[in-house]
Amino acid sequence: MMTISMWTSLRMQENTLREQAAVRAEQFASSQRIQLELALDTRADALRELKRNLLTWLEPHPELKDEAGLKVLFDSLWLLDRDGYLVDAWDSNSERLARTANFASFYASDIFQRVKQDDALVISEPVDNLDGYPDIVHFAYGLHDQGEFLGAIIGNIALRDHRLFRELATLEVGTHGYISIVSEAGKILFHPDPETTLRQLPEDKFSQIMHEAQRNKPTAYMNSFNNVPSMISVSHFAGANWYILVVQPIEGVYAPLDALRNMQLQVFGTGAVISVVLFILLLSYQLRPIRHLRQHTESIIAGDANFLPVPRLRELRPLVQRFNSLLKQNIKQQQALEERKAYFDIVLQTSPVGQFMTEPSGKFEFINKKLEELTGFTLAELRATGMRAHILEEDIEKVVAMWTGVLKDTHPSEVDFRFTRKDGTVIWLHVETTPVIVQKNCLGHVGTVRDVTSSYTEIENLRTLATIDALTGLLNRRGQDQALKKVIMNARLFHESVIVLVIDLDGFKAVNDEAGHDMGDQVLKRVAQILMEHTRETDFLGRMGGDEFILILPKCPVNRARDIAKEIVEDIALIPQDLTCPIVTASVGLTELREDDSEPDDVVRRADKAAYAAKHAGRNQVFEDFKSKATN
Repeated sequence: MMTISMWTSLRMQENTLREQAAVRAEQFASSQRIQLELALDTRADALRELKRNLLTWLEPHPELKDEAGLKVLFDSLWLLDRDGYLVDAWDSNSERLARTANFASFYASDIFQRVKQDDALVISEPVDNLDGYPDIVHFAYGLHDQGEFLGAIIGNIALRDHRLFRELATLEVGTHGYISIVSEAGKILFHPDPETTLRQLPEDKFSQIMHEAQRNKPTAYMNSFNNVPSMISVSHFAGANWYILVVQPIEGVYAPLDALRNMQLQVFGTGAVISVVLFILLLSYQLRPIRHLRQHTESIIAGDANFLPVPRLRELRPLVQRFNSLLKQNIKQQQALEERKAYFDIVLQTSPVGQFMTEPSGKFEFINKKLEELTGFTLAELRATGMRAHILEEDIEKVVAMWTGVLKDTHPSEVDFRFTRKDGTVIWLHVETTPVIVQKNCLGHVGTVRDVTSSYTEIENLRTLATIDALTGLLNRRGQDQALKKVIMNARLFHESVIVLVIDLDGFKAVNDEAGHDMGDQVLKRVAQILMEHTRETDFLGRMGGDEFILILPKCPVNRARDIAKEIVEDIALIPQDLTCPIVTASVGLTELREDDSEPDDVVRRADKAAYAAKHAGRNQVFEDFKSKATN
């Protein structure tokens, strides 16, 4: 506001100074014009009186040297005859007067031709071509008597030396202002600087001066003769066709304003400094509660305080109170979070199975103590090397395939593989992993790891003991019973599913009867090979006796079990083509372990009944028995 006020004040004062300067210049130009017109009229009257005397007096005419009054008004006087020759002359300078004897006729001169045609006073443009004479202006009257031209009387004024112009040089207009006179042809008749006198004004500048002279307020803002930005007031001499110019440099016009501006700047600067200091003090005082609030907030962040003190500043109280309420809620939530975290830490650390969490890329973020015990590696070591470096080469392909599917399809998966512990021992690990999906974004994976080495050892033991069918290499009845009991026990313990398939060959008796028992043995071996091709290492395959086989599939999805049964039926139907024997097909019964199964044989009997139903329904097909309802 102070800046706007000062600027507005200076602009108003600038306009006022400009208007006042223009008025003073116009008044000054008008007064000087009146004085100069009076001086010119005096000279015109004196020459006119001399003209009358010359016309009325008889010869000889009065000599010009005797005209005392004219000598005061002019620098020299000439009397010309009708042919333009000098008849009489007077000059204030005797040397110049002597040179007049050498003057030729003025008949061809512009001034002589004008007075010859006109009886009025004629004022010439500056003349600078007379030998030995300074730059002068002619004031001339023609001598006409009853229509006859007798000659001319001419009074001369030196532009640089005559008192009329010297007095103008002493006049000052404002600060560094001056007066100048310009002829109607644009020639400078007078200027305080002698070097500028008699210079011709440029056409554009002279046109602008003429334009301003015709206005009601003839004041122009333009560059002066010396290209100085100026205010120029123009006044016209009606009789002489001269223009009097009052020239004031803009710098001089605004000189009082500059002093005022400097004073106002000092006052404004002092006021601004005081205002800024007061504003800073006031702002500092007003912001003190905010500074205290910031300090207390930093204390809360550092843990040195729990709540913010309620400030005296009324506007901040609701904010601080709301913030304190949020802090209380945060403390309660933090406590609850810490308790829950402690609970989950205990759950994870005391879990009987290994637990892990990974980043979306699969890199470990957390492992519990059980997993460290299983592998022998710490979290930092597993992050540095990854699991792949410790997996046996034969199992890397299936582990990579499983993990790639998890990262790509974001669905749960599991895999068994052999792992080399830190102490060098090789163990079997069963890994189950599930992606953590929030708003369709995978945040990472969680999973469990169990040591299933004992299960694989038992499987091997079952296969190497008297549990193997000598012909097919599959489990015999005893091996089947042991495997089924083990699988059911693990399923009950870990809430896992178990699928059982019973395969009963169709037409096998015809093979023995028509092709012999050797061909029958080859068919049984081929069936055992087909069963192994469609199952996993963790599945159990057995020959129940004669032409009946059993598959025990732990943790196998129902849809996958259906696919396996269908593929087995299709492949067994192709055996006659490979072995060139009578037609052999398979009737397959499919069922699952149920909670109400009290004996392992319960699930086998259901599968066997489903296989019998498939055989009775036309053979070479699969029958299912799920949830006490049999369907083909």
